[in-house]
Amino acid sequence: MSQKRNFSDSCAEKENDNDEHKEAEKQKRWNAISAKERRLARQIHRTSTQLFILKHRLKREIEEYRKECEDILNNN
Repeated sequence: MSQKRNFSDSCAEKENDNDEHKEAEKQKRWNAISAKERRLARQIHRTSTQLFILKHRLKREIEEYRKECEDILNNN
């Protein structure tokens, strides 16, 4: 019974070590990305968000303008 427990404990330790190794590799890859690249990624994200917002504002303004034009045409 002791051997089974030791084997089980050994497997758990190996799995733990493997998880730690994977996490260390992940951190190593992240650290390899330069600060400049991270800044650029954030800037791209901000810019795309701003474009999304502007697109929807423009759609809303076009719709309002269209309604105003229809109202003017209907009144004449």
